[in-house]
Amino acid sequence: MSGLDRACYQRMRDLVSVSPALMAASVERGAVRLDEVARLIGARMGVDPATDPRPHLVASVVLCAVQTAVTAWRATGRDAPDSELIGQAFDLLSAGLDYPAAPS
Repeated sequence: MSGLDRACYQRMRDLVSVSPALMAASVERGAVRLDEVARLIGARMGVDPATDPRPHLVASVVLCAVQTAVTAWRATGRDAPDSELIGQAFDLLSAGLDYPAAPS
């Protein structure tokens, strides 16, 4: 995000999306990252992620918040540093997910 060229990032994503081998590697890398984050969270919680689902749940939410920030960065063309966008995503989580439904 900050320090990353938006056009270069988009070309990389486009390439991954049309290459089954690159897509598989990207998915595998994401799974490894999720497991690493869950392991760190489990260690901090003092639990084993293999038997306690909470570290994986928290890790999944954390990585989704980061992905939300990346998506906002790509879609809006914002020049905000990644820490600001990630902070906004975490602020939304800390406020809770009980948002009112739009009027119908």
